[in-house]
This record gives sequence, structure tokens and C-alpha cells, in this order.
Amino acid sequence: MPPFLFDSPRFQCRPVLFNHNGRLIINFGRTPLVGSASHPRSSQLPGLSLRQMEALDAVEELAKSFQLEIVTQAGDIHFINNLAILHRREGFRNGTSSGEKRHLVRMRLRDDELAWALPEELQEEWSSAFDDAKTSKVWHLEPMPDGYFPLRSQAN
Repeated sequence: MPPFLFDSPRFQCRPVLFNHNGRLIINFGRTPLVGSASHPRSSQLPGLSLRQMEALDAVEELAKSFQLEIVTQAGDIHFINNLAILHRREGFRNGTSSGEKRHLVRMRLRDDELAWALPEELQEEWSSAFDDAKTSKVWHLEPMPDGYFPLRSQAN
């Protein structure tokens, strides 16, 4: 199967599944691969092949068959290894009261001693995500404007 063409945070052509140092690593989001209503895929890029779409659908169906649902409450913290666990959030619409609003803050954590070795195709992305010289020190503790999508500039 040919590599997948990712549209964001930058154009790249790479696999989504890796067998590296005895670990199965998966790293992708569906939106950068196929786009969405709020984040359309660039018309300059070719679409995914039927075989690639079927592969994405199979991964999604398999993930759903083993899903664990976590009821999140205000103040909850979730720690997720983005290389080992597929995760998603349900759609949400903010209401008018403070109890009807959702605000997620994403933290990137890494332990240099315990971190998994990365395949070559992921090293540049992960290096830029954790490189102090390039990474913003701003924590978005207040909600960002509608349409703000941090994954446009940082990968999973």
C-alpha cells in the first residue's frame, strides 16, 4: 500500500502504522488524511485510494470494538500514550452557562529514559513538538477563539 498523504500540520507522505523495535506504533488522525467540514483537505493533494480508505475504516471499526468510554468531569486529567492508544472525543456544543462549556488543555509530556524509540518517519514531528527552542510556552488556560485548531501547527 502506498504511504498516506497527510495535509496537516504540514504536507507529508508516510505510513500510519509502524512495527518498530518490537512495538506496534500507530500515529494518525483522520482529519489530516481526509479533511472535514471545518478543516477541509487541500484540493492540491490527491485523495486517498479506495484501499487506503478501507484500511482507515478497518482501523476505526477495530478501535470501536475495543473502546473504553471515560465519563470526563470538570478537573479530570487523562494521560494517553499517543503512540499506543487511539483516542477521540465526542462532539460537543458549548451552551450559555459556565457548566455547559468545555475547555481542553493539551499537555505534551515525555520521559527521555522511558520514551519509545521512534521510527525515522516520526522523528522530525516529535522533535519539533518537544524542542524547547520551537515550542510555544503559552498554555491556553482560557478558551481559544472558535475555529482555533492547534493540530494545524503541531502533529499528534
